[in-house]
Amino acid sequence: MINFRYRDNLALVESSQTQRIFQSNRKMTGICGPSIFSGLKKILPLPACFPVDLMHLIGLNLPDIFVKLWHGTIACGISDSKSDWTWAVLVGDVWKQHGAAVAAALPYLPGSFDRPPPNPAEKISSGYKAWEFITWIYGYCPALLHDILPLPFYQNFCKLVQGIRIIYQHSISRSDLQTAYLLLTEFCEDFETLYCQCWADRLHFAPHSIHIVSHLPHEPLHTGPSDATTQWPMERAIGDLTAQIRQPSKAYANLSLQAVQCAQVNAITSILPDLDPHHNKSHSLPHGSRDLGGGYVLLRAKDNTAREVHLCESTAIQVYLSNAGDSEADVMVTKVVRWARLRVPTGQIARSAWKETKDLTKLRMSRNVKVRFFFLPVNSLLKL
Repeated sequence: MINFRYRDNLALVESSQTQRIFQSNRKMTGICGPSIFSGLKKILPLPACFPVDLMHLIGLNLPDIFVKLWHGTIACGISDSKSDWTWAVLVGDVWKQHGAAVAAALPYLPGSFDRPPPNPAEKISSGYKAWEFITWIYGYCPALLHDILPLPFYQNFCKLVQGIRIIYQHSISRSDLQTAYLLLTEFCEDFETLYCQCWADRLHFAPHSIHIVSHLPHEPLHTGPSDATTQWPMERAIGDLTAQIRQPSKAYANLSLQAVQCAQVNAITSILPDLDPHHNKSHSLPHGSRDLGGGYVLLRAKDNTAREVHLCESTAIQVYLSNAGDSEADVMVTKVVRWARLRVPTGQIARSAWKETKDLTKLRMSRNVKVRFFFLPVNSLLKL
């Protein structure tokens, strides 16, 4: 339906015979002319093919609103008073303690999460990155703000977090989208009730980025999972291409040439992947590793001998072997050979406690993983 309406509105704008009529039609439809993407031969229907700017919306716009509200730095209207802002809890010592807690969580954030968020009380005005905001706001704050943010505001925030986490999934079921729609719609409605309170001087508390959140669950129906159409690759490509400029006097011409050459190389390696020197390496396992199947790979280092295990560990191994269908599961395992690392199906690498016994202030811990029921072949397990 939206595609037909867009085509009708575009036809109306293009049929304008005078400048005055054009300005009127443009204002009424929000369209000033055909899109450059209309020239592409293969494209999803306009305008449904344009995904939401998930990177900047989730990583910058929403965090900016909440930080200003909780920190009490958002503009205060003439008839309003900050003393009535019960949600402004991250002030004074509480703000400093919250920042210290964010910094102290560093050892417990695996390296696969890339940039850890620094202390916001000290660094938030020093180029805080979108990914740092995402980890801080949607990863840390649901725990760090518990019993600090008043309950109605905390529940409203948690609805947003749960909805955003669903939207960022690589694979989303229809039932998940329905859940996200309910959560994010309730978040938007409750946000206006809790923060704005039908007060004209508080209208700026709820900008466009708050209202657009309720539309996020509709996007995957048009363009697939939203995490696959975010702006992260585009931002990375812009950074890579601009870094390759070697002719400052004709920067844009040189940038265009670099982009064309990059596209040509990508096209050739896509057609003939064997030309890529990293292609074969990406399909081979590291030296000394062991493929367990199901996407799990044991990686070195490996202990040089079998060592005694605690009774609780022995019991856990025995239960595992029994569930895996081992006919000799009743035999108690008292010694095992330890491995340092495990690559899980997501590509992330988890380390064992055997090798992760360093000073936590100098380590990004990666032994806390979400485990699903997965039984290895018994013969493979006994060979380890």
